[in-house]
Amino acid sequence: MEQVAEHLVNLAVTVFYDCYETAELWAEDLAVHLANVYSRDSHFVVMFASRHYAEKA
Repeated sequence: MEQVAEHLVNLAVTVFYDCYETAELWAEDLAVHLANVYSRDSHFVVMFASRHYAEKA
């Protein structure tokens, strides 16, 4: 995931990658902030989910 984010940044694409935003996310209402990031503020969304994520309750 990080390699994809780094590659996009190197191509001058603006990305939201949670690992780049850790400190800023602490001050946000995540439900509101992420809803804006994934809908209003984005043209494209790419999600990476492992099989372990799918197995979680």
